[in-house]
This record gives sequence, C-alpha cells and structure tokens, in this order.
Amino acid sequence: MIIDKILLLKINFVEKFGIFLVFFLTFFESIPPIGLVIPGALISFIGGFFARIGLLELLFVMSASILGAILGDLAGYLLGRYFQKEFLHKFGEYFFIKKEQIERIGQLVCNHTGKSLIIGRLNPVTRVFAPFFAGAHKIQFGKFMAFNIIGGILYGFLFVSLGYIFGQ
Repeated sequence: MIIDKILLLKINFVEKFGIFLVFFLTFFESIPPIGLVIPGALISFIGGFFARIGLLELLFVMSASILGAILGDLAGYLLGRYFQKEFLHKFGEYFFIKKEQIERIGQLVCNHTGKSLIIGRLNPVTRVFAPFFAGAHKIQFGKFMAFNIIGGILYGFLFVSLGYIFGQ
C-alpha cells in the first residue's frame, strides 16, 4: 500500500515536471564543465519512453529536448566568445586537456564546423566542448547557429524517438 503511494508520487512528479527536466538537463549538458556530469541524452531518451507510456506528450518532450540542446549550445558558444582560448590554455589541464589538444580541437572546429557541431553531439565530451571552442575561435554567429539548429533538431529527434520506440 505504501509502495503504491510512493510510485504514484513519482508518476505525478514526472507528469508535472518531466518536460522541464528534459529542457533544463539538455540545456546544462552543453555547458562546460557542467555538461560532463549531466546525462542530457539519457534524459531525452527517458522522456521519449515516458511519452510512449502516456505520462508525457511526445511533441512537448521533443520540443523541450531540441530547444534545450540549441539554447545550451548557444550558451556554450557565448561563454567561449567571452572567455576565449586563453581560458582553455589556463584551465584546460583541470579538464585533462593539453595545450596541443586545445589547438588541434580548435582547428578541427574551425575547419569542420558543421561536422563538429552536428556529429559531435553524439559524443558526450564533444557535445560539451564543441560550442565553447566555436565561440573561442570566433566562428561566425550565423554559421554556428545554422549548424546548431540542425544538430539540435537531429539530437532531440533521435534520442526522444529512440526512447519512444523502446517504450513499446
């Protein structure tokens, strides 16, 4: 009897706050270094699962995941613009990133911006640092946003859809 009440509380929590959790956790997943410990992709997957079993609306979960990913990457980009490469050179060692790696990743982001922002979303470390590097290396804002939006839509659609499919 008490277990039923506990389970009901958790279900009510998911129904009331699930969409907000999906948004905020996918948002903070893209902000260095916080994003290294936040499983935003897993939360989007679970949101899709909950949509499948009827606790959340699929359209809202997908929208929250996409919007959180896009705005989170935008925040990472703006942080990179503000702090610049010097921040990475100074504090990179705390994130186990060497100066040579910073320069190499920066060149990769500059030369292959689309690939690093779109395909990079599938790797948790790249997802966290690619927008920051794009901002630090002063990638054009319009170019960044175009790839950010494409990547955010693909990210949200992919992980929420996978959760929805596995919810069956």
